[in-house]
Amino acid sequence: MQISFPAIEPRYVFERVCLAFPALADGKPIECYVTAELLNAGFGATDFTEKSMREAYTSHRAEVQALAQGHIENGWIDDQNRVFLTTRHTRLSVTYDDDVDKIPRGRDIATSAQRFLTGIIGPNAQAVDVRWVASVERPFAGIYVEISDPVTKYFARGFVGQKETIDGDFNSFHLAKLWSGVLGERSRVLTGNLG
Repeated sequence: MQISFPAIEPRYVFERVCLAFPALADGKPIECYVTAELLNAGFGATDFTEKSMREAYTSHRAEVQALAQGHIENGWIDDQNRVFLTTRHTRLSVTYDDDVDKIPRGRDIATSAQRFLTGIIGPNAQAVDVRWVASVERPFAGIYVEISDPVTKYFARGFVGQKETIDGDFNSFHLAKLWSGVLGERSRVLTGNLG
């Protein structure tokens, strides 16, 4: 996918207290919105005024655009061709252990499943670490995924498949269930911290 950001100054959107700037993905226009909260928390805006937001955007244009590019690449675009960058934006770290390549079609299986998982995780999950591992020993040969929350240190581990058993529907359901477990633990820890 070819992604570019036209050299146009962002426009201030009063109703949303954010800046909007254009992107093109394979020639298709996408409107990107970066909130005042994110510009304040992550990019040095000193307050929520238009002037401060513009200064932060200008100083960190490449970083903000890189964040928007990640959202576009991951398909986190709404049905009106908009991308929203907030303080809750997903910071996804994905690694593939060397053993994944020792399983026939292992890398293909893992990257295909990662596409499902990226869609399930979505754009507002904050920090998430995903590790793809493999076992070459029978009877447990296959690809496994570990999804972890760096904040709570909780992780869910599950079997994804091997060359003989690939079922997209099962894997998408299974990946959603694993992610649900991570979110449940995150919720439990955050709720416990409040009370």
